[in-house]
Amino acid sequence: MEAIKKYLTVNKLTQTAFAIKCKITPGRLSQILRGEDPSLSLIRVMEKMSDGAIRANDFTDIPTTKPTD
Repeated sequence: MEAIKKYLTVNKLTQTAFAIKCKITPGRLSQILRGEDPSLSLIRVMEKMSDGAIRANDFTDIPTTKPTD
């Protein structure tokens, strides 16, 4: 998950530190970083704990803008 990796790098956080901040295990965060989908409630927690840097649409393949004709 690129948004999480970028957030960790920019903020100089370890996976463990961010997992603790989100009240999940480091193992669960590792699973998400390997491609497993988090629950909607966990996405909301990550969005809040990252001050909006990680967003729900970061976990979808749906484009965030309309394609032009």
